[in-house]
Amino acid sequence: MCAYAFNDHVLKVLFGVPGPADVIHGARHAFNILTGSENSSFPSGHMVLAGAFSGVFMSLYRGSVWPLAVLLVLAAGLLLVGDWHFLSDIIAGAFLGISAGVLAGTAWAAHSKGRLR
Repeated sequence: MCAYAFNDHVLKVLFGVPGPADVIHGARHAFNILTGSENSSFPSGHMVLAGAFSGVFMSLYRGSVWPLAVLLVLAAGLLLVGDWHFLSDIIAGAFLGISAGVLAGTAWAAHSKGRLR
């Protein structure tokens, strides 16, 4: 949830990349630094949430890496085909989400074993 909030309230506002629908209607597909809103397209909040969820399980249960990776690729394909996001939005969102999830899962595992207090 923290990664999603950071994405929507900081990164989307910072980068200000318009979505595919806006670009079709004439907006320029480019970074518009500090002029975005929570409805901007880059990075994809959908992939941040899915990636963070998957990242936790990927770090805690090694056997879940391939099945979750397949599901993430499927979700990415649907976001792309459905014209909700550009490929760059999806890649950045997946990177942010998976990184946050792996960090959270690793911290949880270390805390559970008494190495992190």
